Amino acid sequence: MMEIRKQRVRVTDVRVEIVNAMLQGIKVTKLNNYERRYVERIRDVRERELGLLRRELYVWSMVMAVQFISPVVASAGAFAAYVLTGNVLTTADAFTALLLFNALRFPINYASRLVGKVAQARESARRISVFMRRETRDAGTMEMDHRDVSVNGVMDGGGVAGVSKKGIHKGTREREDSTGLGETID
Repeated sequence: MMEIRKQRVRVTDVRVEIVNAMLQGIKVTKLNNYERRYVERIRDVRERELGLLRRELYVWSMVMAVQFISPVVASAGAFAAYVLTGNVLTTADAFTALLLFNALRFPINYASRLVGKVAQARESARRISVFMRRETRDAGTMEMDHRDVSVNGVMDGGGVAGVSKKGIHKGTREREDSTGLGETID
C-alpha cells in the first residue's frame, strides 16, 4: 500500500508542478492560447493520480475487511482447536476466552492503523528532508540580471520558462536554448 501511495504522491507532484508552471506563466499561457494544452496535461496526470488513488483505497478496504473479520476467525479457530484437542468447552471457558479476545481486539486493530500512520509519517519526513537539503541562495547576494528574464519568459527558480516554436518550455540559465528538463508542451 505504501508503494502505491509513493507513486500517487509523485504523480500528484507532477500535477501540482504543471499547475504551478501555468500560473507562473499565466500571461504567456493566455496570450498564446495554451489553456487547452494545460488542461489536457492536467487531466491526463489527474487520471493517473485517480487510478493510483483507487488502487490505494482498494488495498485499504481489503485491510479494513481483514481487520474486522480476523477477530471472529481467530476466536472460532481457537475454540475449534480447543475442542479438537479433546477438551470440553464449558460456558466459563468460552466466556473467559471471549473476554480475553475482546480485550485484545482493540490493541490489535489499532496496531495495524499505527503501522500505517508510521509509514505515512516516515514518507512525509523523507520528503521534507529532501526539501530541506536543497541548495539555498543568500538573499543579499542575489542580483537581477536582464539576461535572467526573457521577453516571453518568466523567471522560475534558476531557470526560464518561455515560449518557442516548439511550445512552452522550461529551460535553465546555462542552456536557455534547450528545454532543459524536457518539459515541452506542444
